Amino acid sequence: MKRKDFIKQSALISTLGIFAPQIIQSCNNHSYTPFKGKKLVIVQLQGGMDGYHIISQKENDILNKYRPNLQQPFLKNGIDWQNNWALNPKFQILDDLLQKNWFCPILNIGYPDYNRLSHFAAKDMWETASVVGDQTMYKTGWLGRLMDQNKLNPKWNHNPVLLLNDDDTIIDKGEIYEGQSWKPYNHYANFESMQEDWLSLYQANLLSPEFNQIYQTVTNNNNISKILIELETVRKNIEDKDMFGQFEKATECIQKDLPFQVYNITQSGYDTHHKQSIRLEPLALELFGAIKKMGEKLNESGHWNDTLVFVYTEFGRTIAENANLGTDHGTANHAYLFGGNLKEFQQTNPMNFDTILINKQHYIKHQIDFREIYSSLHNYLTV
Repeated sequence: MKRKDFIKQSALISTLGIFAPQIIQSCNNHSYTPFKGKKLVIVQLQGGMDGYHIISQKENDILNKYRPNLQQPFLKNGIDWQNNWALNPKFQILDDLLQKNWFCPILNIGYPDYNRLSHFAAKDMWETASVVGDQTMYKTGWLGRLMDQNKLNPKWNHNPVLLLNDDDTIIDKGEIYEGQSWKPYNHYANFESMQEDWLSLYQANLLSPEFNQIYQTVTNNNNISKILIELETVRKNIEDKDMFGQFEKATECIQKDLPFQVYNITQSGYDTHHKQSIRLEPLALELFGAIKKMGEKLNESGHWNDTLVFVYTEFGRTIAENANLGTDHGTANHAYLFGGNLKEFQQTNPMNFDTILINKQHYIKHQIDFREIYSSLHNYLTV
């Protein structure tokens, strides 16, 4: 039986006895224990962002041959990073963050099955931290499993993952728990309407052996809902789907030390089969601008050193640009880390460029299994 079903059934067949006043009082209590531990902000770029539009190599015969247009910014004015790698000059903002040691690229990250090029299959792999078709393929999200195992913080909050969007995802879905959605009015209204039921059970004066679990779950979730309502001023001023809005809400939560350890953000529009430069660059500039703004605010409030922003996309793009000045579904890609303390994630030597032939065409060969970065994120959150 699911936890929420157990609670509902238990409430119907039993009473809260002499403890009912405690629950009613808890439901009217807006206090909570501040959480000052490490936070992770996960950003999924939907559609398959072309990481080689952001960071590429200048002197590379394969890239220069198959990307005659997309490589031009790197050849003309590329911002040197390390060795032969360079930043696209359109993204000077990333160089600014590099100079502050707030930015750490992870090059050529991917998964071993190069035939899984659909958005849905790739999305499932990233969200479950497993490879489609393997015997170990999970049906639950990697964050959901951490919640089930009570490995996230704070320990008293069993739902310490906050979803700042309405997109369909399984990243937070466990067998027992799942993340908290940003829908404060809905949650609060549910608990307000349940108070009359609790009073009726109290008046029936029956004892409940399951009281402790009911009490802890109800008061925990009720306090979480009221915590979200405290941020309603942010919600009213910003559209939920707006990417800047998602970052602003996450920033506000972190600055207030709310009891969430992980925040999930999405940005769509990166399936750039046509006119890639025109479509990708405004989106990426908006993304990196929002991250920089978050970093500046959290640095000022003293939270940036304990915050890590992880940006990924479901797969990379083809090396060869197509006739529409875009790219098609590819293989390995870059991921990005941002934060005030990235020492444990820094790569001393950038990955080498390597390709694999699929149907006689060059594709980027992954050199870091995506599950390795999840292992690092797991250690960051739980150690």
